Amino acid sequence: MLILAVIGIIGLCGINLSADQSVTFLHDGNTVTDTIVDMSSNTGQVAFMRSPKLHKSRIWMINYENDQWDFPDERGRLARGTDTIFLRNGQTLNVTIVDFSSRRRMFEFNRGGSVHESKVKRIYFCCVDLPEAYKDKGQQQQQDDDFFTVTFLVDGRVIDSPLKYLNIRKTGFQDGLQVNTKDIWMINFEDENLDYPNERRQLDRQLDTIFLTNNRKVFDTVIDFNERRGEFRFENIAPIHYSQINRIYFCCNMFPDALRNKFKQNIFKRNVRRRRH
Repeated sequence: MLILAVIGIIGLCGINLSADQSVTFLHDGNTVTDTIVDMSSNTGQVAFMRSPKLHKSRIWMINYENDQWDFPDERGRLARGTDTIFLRNGQTLNVTIVDFSSRRRMFEFNRGGSVHESKVKRIYFCCVDLPEAYKDKGQQQQQDDDFFTVTFLVDGRVIDSPLKYLNIRKTGFQDGLQVNTKDIWMINFEDENLDYPNERRQLDRQLDTIFLTNNRKVFDTVIDFNERRGEFRFENIAPIHYSQINRIYFCCNMFPDALRNKFKQNIFKRNVRRRRH
């Protein structure tokens, strides 16, 4: 059987692990997918079949079930002064692991006793509930889940796919579509509506108009959108995160005829998604 050793970043592809294979999650957010062959009580080194050795102090959790890391219910039951082992039969062991026998495939404990690797679902090493690297990952995932945009073009087209990038020349979307930025009239981050008469009366004639979630508005020129940071950059003001924006109207069309005509024909009368708060 071919055993693959992979060192990567959080966010694997939902694999199911085979036999003695596991995914080791490190405090820095990296992972090792491999077979553990030794854990030394003398040096603290953990050895893998194909990957470089690691010191036990770098390991947060070992998952024998799959490549996922986010188990809130388990984290709420972690022991404060010992390692915590969740077994496949539903039992929990609060112990201090000192060794792993590659011959017997057993984790051994400091006060005696052991458990066979095949019975283990996950091991959390004392004493960090959730390292910072995983908190950041969880927050980013929540932002990704909440992020959607509806983009209205001056020619009447409507793009439901979330924004991926934007610069002064081109704008791209997560479904692969790309348009000229100059052809965009409005991007809506709040819902799927296009008709906001009160906002249209406030649009600037020379600059882009940004309506914020705190009921304020700003006038400036959008330079680009940084997908990794989730921020729009402007010519004069500081960057603004998309979660603080309801809508951006691009200069200088008050209400394009193509969109106005579609609205009059009730084309946009549909169930409306809204941003989750």
